[in-house]
Amino acid sequence: MYYDKQKEHIKEINELNIGIASSKFWNNFWRWYDFKNYLQAIMTFAILSTMITLSFVQSHLFVQSLGLISALIEATLGFPQAIQNFRNKNACGISYGLIGSWFLGDFFKTFYFIYTEAPFQFLICGITQLTVDIFIIGQIQFYNNKPQILIK
Repeated sequence: MYYDKQKEHIKEINELNIGIASSKFWNNFWRWYDFKNYLQAIMTFAILSTMITLSFVQSHLFVQSLGLISALIEATLGFPQAIQNFRNKNACGISYGLIGSWFLGDFFKTFYFIYTEAPFQFLICGITQLTVDIFIIGQIQFYNNKPQILIK
């Protein structure tokens, strides 16, 4: 059954000529039909990442770039939630406690970066995280205080 779904999915992709730059590729990327294929993809990524990192570990520019990329990825983790809230014009299900804990963690982390004079990219990422946290808290406040229209 899984094999048939996977074959059908591959045929669909080939027919649509979905390239890696296509939004359809990225929308379907995490739709795994088989745990084995998922593990193969994760292992391939891990092995390739390890090989590339070990090859360039002596390069200061590579190491700094890798650190910046990873910090930026972490800094933007709240973006999908903020975008979803904006699209839905609703923050239902998002609690102040959850986002407040994000804010506290990001605040103390940013304070630590300032206190220890961490590299500038860490400070920028911490400020980005705090900004997103505050924005989501604002969305909760704004959307949850709007009068709701009930349709019967």
